[in-house]
Amino acid sequence: MFSPRLIIISAILAVAPLCYGQDSLLLRDYQFVKRTDAWLTSQNAAGLTRFSHSAISEAELSLKKSKGGLVDWYESPDHFQATANVESFTRISQRAVVFGAMTYDNFSGRDMAGTAFVSPNHKPFDIVEDSLVNTGTKHRDTYRLTGAVGVDVWRTLAAGIRLDYTAANYAKYKDLRHKSKLMDMTFTAGINYPLSIVNSQFTIGANYLYRRTTESLVFSLYGREDKVYKSLIDYGAFMGRVEQFGSSGYTDKGQEMPLVDDYNGLGLQLSIVHYPLSIFTSMTYARRNGYYGRKSPYTITYTNHHADLLTFDARLSWAVGGDLQSPTSIFSADLTLSSENLENEANTYRELANESGAYYYEYYDPVKTANKLWKNGQFALTADLGINGELPAWTLMASLDWYNRQQTSYLYPYYRRQHLRNTKATLSATRNLLTPKGVWTLSMTAAYQKGSGEPYTDLTFAEPSVKQSTPATMDAWLWREYQYIVAPQYKVGGSVAYAFVFPQTKLKTHVRLSATHRKANQTYEYSNGKDCTSLTLAVGCTF
Repeated sequence: MFSPRLIIISAILAVAPLCYGQDSLLLRDYQFVKRTDAWLTSQNAAGLTRFSHSAISEAELSLKKSKGGLVDWYESPDHFQATANVESFTRISQRAVVFGAMTYDNFSGRDMAGTAFVSPNHKPFDIVEDSLVNTGTKHRDTYRLTGAVGVDVWRTLAAGIRLDYTAANYAKYKDLRHKSKLMDMTFTAGINYPLSIVNSQFTIGANYLYRRTTESLVFSLYGREDKVYKSLIDYGAFMGRVEQFGSSGYTDKGQEMPLVDDYNGLGLQLSIVHYPLSIFTSMTYARRNGYYGRKSPYTITYTNHHADLLTFDARLSWAVGGDLQSPTSIFSADLTLSSENLENEANTYRELANESGAYYYEYYDPVKTANKLWKNGQFALTADLGINGELPAWTLMASLDWYNRQQTSYLYPYYRRQHLRNTKATLSATRNLLTPKGVWTLSMTAAYQKGSGEPYTDLTFAEPSVKQSTPATMDAWLWREYQYIVAPQYKVGGSVAYAFVFPQTKLKTHVRLSATHRKANQTYEYSNGKDCTSLTLAVGCTF
């Protein structure tokens, strides 16, 4: 009834769409390739030599608009953001693999005040506006450049170096104005060595890490100079002392004040592959030392700080079907833990004049102003199902994130404690639908988070005298941050994308539209809103 010729023709027509996709770039997914091996994204660039795919790159331009008051205390309730990014993995020879990335981010936000730093997170102290009436527009330009190379140098011994460089300019366009210039550079150099033991491959690695950050602040006025502007020097939990803008102090209008940090660290890695099981672990310790001000006998170093940082990452993966290079499904579990314990001290000094009339500064015992401890973690389960080439038909993810921050700020005899916790659960699903001429990608995300802890507890070491006034505080920022971290809230989001091979090119071009909405079920004093909606439009290509 059915001729062999008819059966062959029907089979060819059935698989023609898949063959078309495989011959083009439709079956390539850059993000999937990037996460197939934890070594590729580790800080030890020697792991790049494990890259087993053909060269792949991704470029994307995105435009994002967000509106709503459920944002962190230093963020904007109405902002626009444009981002351009390109990344690439390339094997340039049989022995060497390179990774490169460039990003430009342009941010403009309205109704902003708060911190003068690009980001107040993990700072030894903060400089915040002591008023809500001077909110204005802020603008930020951020440039990021990453380059890494891994080389097999001798037999199976591999070595690699990586450089991450970030520069940012951040400014407020309403008095009290500030300009911030950030430089953040991280350099790592490492090695790894694979060993084969009883049908299993062990790889051990180690790397050195050096990081330096410098963020310089300049404060100025453009309008009336007879108006008084004050800033809170926030030691922690929005308690500290108020400083009036003038010709001295942390906000000295005649000086560009840098906050400087130096990190030195060591990382160790171990991976085991016994197909279909693979395990990767990494641990990094770093010591942080820094100061605010200028290191000179004739200038003031206002503070000194130091911290210990510890990070642990682990991934367990199980491949199903196919072979080591092309499984049909991959199940993975990722665990990330990090902690930082920081102590900040304010210098005590007096100004003296030498014989020639030049002023210099004599320092005395420093005074502790803050202890801060951050503990963060994430546990995530991911399933990539129905992998065709380098494109999974389904990607399912469930994760649990937790955030724990303890800080104590001191201004003798007063001190303030704060301990906040936050837990967030996230579920997401992504479906890739292959058609004869393109790929549709549909994604849905749902998350719920809730926190706990008291906004503050004020205590004293001893009974204050009648001449000692209570420390300055900023309750508006305190309660806005408290709502953002602690209030029960949910987040829903979705995206739709279409990718196709651009005519007469070898570019897998994609267009993506996504939206997210977050809403809090509880508000507090000084709340700026209880929801936030974001829309993103992106265009890009894989090649």
